[in-house]
Amino acid sequence: MSELQISDQLIESIHTTLSNHDQRAEDPGIAVQYMAAIIGFMIGKQSLPTPEKKEFIDQLFAFTHHVLEDVDQGEEQAPPPPQDAFGIWKPDGK
Repeated sequence: MSELQISDQLIESIHTTLSNHDQRAEDPGIAVQYMAAIIGFMIGKQSLPTPEKKEFIDQLFAFTHHVLEDVDQGEEQAPPPPQDAFGIWKPDGK
């Protein structure tokens, strides 16, 4: 598969489009179900033998799993958000 250009902006745009189509898709779980159905629909419309379509779906699943692992690793390695701090500084008794 070729290199893709995924960004938060692209994902947000797709999510917004799905939500505009069906307000329930504001829920990320519903949105990803739409995306999975779209994949099946688009591949189903291709003029390929069914075994090739199924092989392609299997490859997409493996690719999806790889992306998930990359994103999870990135989240785990991200620095924690800054914490608010409060204190009183006093000079050294001078």
